[in-house]
Amino acid sequence: MKKKILIIYENINREYDNCLLLKAELERRGYTVVLKYKTESICIVQDADLVITPNCYNIENERYYRYLFAGNKCPLLSLQYEQIFTKESEIKRLCYPDNNMPNVYFAAWGEIYYNKLLQHDIKPSAARVTGSVGLDFCRPEFRCFYLDKGEMGRKYNLDVNKKWMLFISSMTLFPESPYYRHLSIDIKDKEYLTERSNFEVKTQEKILEWFDEFLISNNDYIIIYRRHPVEEQSEKFKLLLSKYPKNFVDIADMSVKQWISVCDYCYNWFSTASIEASEFGKPTQLLRPYPISEERDYSFLSNSIKCSTYEEFASSTKQKNADSIDRSLYIDNYSVTKTPAYYRICDFLDDIIERNEQSCYYFDKYFILNRFKYYINKFFIFKLAIKRIYQFANKKLNFVIKSSKIRSKYCITQLEYSVKFHNDSINIIKYDKIRDIVHKLSI
Repeated sequence: MKKKILIIYENINREYDNCLLLKAELERRGYTVVLKYKTESICIVQDADLVITPNCYNIENERYYRYLFAGNKCPLLSLQYEQIFTKESEIKRLCYPDNNMPNVYFAAWGEIYYNKLLQHDIKPSAARVTGSVGLDFCRPEFRCFYLDKGEMGRKYNLDVNKKWMLFISSMTLFPESPYYRHLSIDIKDKEYLTERSNFEVKTQEKILEWFDEFLISNNDYIIIYRRHPVEEQSEKFKLLLSKYPKNFVDIADMSVKQWISVCDYCYNWFSTASIEASEFGKPTQLLRPYPISEERDYSFLSNSIKCSTYEEFASSTKQKNADSIDRSLYIDNYSVTKTPAYYRICDFLDDIIERNEQSCYYFDKYFILNRFKYYINKFFIFKLAIKRIYQFANKKLNFVIKSSKIRSKYCITQLEYSVKFHNDSINIIKYDKIRDIVHKLSI
């Protein structure tokens, strides 16, 4: 009987293509593979032999994955999608998993994160350097996976004769956002959170001012603003959308790598997407109207080109080939070898399953009872039912909740996007492309 692997994803645009790549390789190896969306799924029958998760930092995270998806004995393999940190995050210990999860394993992008896991008492047998599956899509073999500029232009009604400028935003701490409200409950240092939020708000305002001034006299450019999934549209942002409907666009669809591959210029404020752009051979420049302290910045961005004034930003559009990142500053965070990361992750998975068959580990002595209590206490069945009803009404009846307050509080936009995404035929086309690449590669 085929072994079953369950892959959980949380951030669609960041993770879904990675899941398809792992699925293709695992199916090539003879596994049965099922993908599940973390916030919109529950496995009533838990029969997976291993569950791949996007993260797992503590026992509460593990409890969520086990009670909703994995079961009592099934091992978890966490991809830990956040593995590069600032000095400040390191000091506050916001980065690394607890060491009290015996049947949870961790895939490390590089030696730096792997060594940090060991320093935090994760057993060497529970972690392995695999590389980042996200960077596999930057390899030459995968260039044929992406839509070209003409196809993207037709899909999103963008003029291909104009120059496309991609801005990858990572501004998440807007006071009106659900994410900010969630953090304000969990974080004890309210003053710190407020200070960070104010800094992000004024930074975005200044960058939007630059975009406004630039587009007034540069009609031959299109700025594609790539918002972070939890970033809200500010009033200034909405104003630019209405002022420049053909030259300033807000597009959340597709992966950031897809957009990097077709844009003429790449910019960001504070993002590891700089590394993906660099691996694509498309250097990105940083828009920093206000400096970020060394403690709060990524070390690999320390020597990057930074535009601190409008004049520097406008001038950068004439310097398409300017190098922005020193590759030697980030390569220790990523293990890039002849063998792609997806293949090394699947090798690790093979070893975990073989090891688990000989194990007598059980997560919870009273698993069925406690799983039932967990569902009741967290209202999971009720919440899932409400989501399904709204998504059905949105898809079949074009019903839309218009209240901005309700939409913001309950992440309605994400629910609607999920319906659109999971019914998009392009996902089948993407998987076929990925499967063809995997089967052609000789490793």
